[in-house]
Amino acid sequence: MKKLLEFIMFALVIYGLLTLCSCSVEEEITQSIYEGLESRPASTKPANVDPFTVCGGCSTEVYPNPINQPNAYLDLNGYWHIEYYGATYSNWNVEYSGVSDNFNVNNIPTIRSTFITDWWYTLGTAGLMSSYYSPFGQWTQGFRRVIANTHVQLQIEINTNEVFNASGAFTRDGELQGIPTSYSRADNTTQVVMQNFREMDNDTITLVFETEFAYDNENYRQVRIDSLKYIVHAIEE
Repeated sequence: MKKLLEFIMFALVIYGLLTLCSCSVEEEITQSIYEGLESRPASTKPANVDPFTVCGGCSTEVYPNPINQPNAYLDLNGYWHIEYYGATYSNWNVEYSGVSDNFNVNNIPTIRSTFITDWWYTLGTAGLMSSYYSPFGQWTQGFRRVIANTHVQLQIEINTNEVFNASGAFTRDGELQGIPTSYSRADNTTQVVMQNFREMDNDTITLVFETEFAYDNENYRQVRIDSLKYIVHAIEE
């Protein structure tokens, strides 16, 4: 009986350690994109600055553009659902809470966001088309434009050290570059474009966006990091 109790206690200790030390795949992915990816309130610089004097609630809302994604919807679990119907991009609307007048420049709020996802890909092959023309071939527009009589298509193997992100960012030699940045317009809105591929069908993608309010004022700049999830559904042509 004593050994049984010792075994149970040992098992409980191991379970507790695993619970404390384990982290989900999602956490690993998100932490690798931005430090402290989880949604968090705006940080304050310096500590005695009230964020509400800078940007109110310092909030950022991102959702699919209804013109580009008319069938998009948000499910009960908080996942956006968008479609791939042939277009290789999806537009996302961004709405900000705004900043106080002191942080507007020519009536433009000093707000900007950077975007990145957890969906990465590499280029396998690239197709190139080349046309050959003959002066003795066919012409059009009154002999002002020659018509190509031969087309040659080449498939080139791509072997690079670059990995690409659905946001348009990429890594080169292990360094993250090209993270897209969008700046607020006068009406506290902007747009961002994400790449959209058939290969994303039924994939759940995490979109991370870091927003800076009063980004040009180091003493009052507020930073907020948020994320959302969306699922792509490929529509049969």
